[in-house]
Amino acid sequence: MNGDTFRETLFRQYKEEVQEMLIESTHKLEGVNWNEFNYKLARTWDAAKIDGMSPQDFELALTEVCPDHIAHIDYSYFGFYKQVA
Repeated sequence: MNGDTFRETLFRQYKEEVQEMLIESTHKLEGVNWNEFNYKLARTWDAAKIDGMSPQDFELALTEVCPDHIAHIDYSYFGFYKQVA
């Protein structure tokens, strides 16, 4: 497997995990529990780093899954910070 294929596979895997976490953190009456989502996201980022995923790719996966909710994501968990407008 070449580097690009590995990177694409890793990106798809973690993008799917972020989608699943968003679903798991969404409750009927309350909507998304962002504390729960951010907690799961921090654990997932730890695993993604070990797997070799770059912070930029992880952030791209987040923005593709949650484009309307970026302001709710606590980037301090990840050791990189996003400027939210």
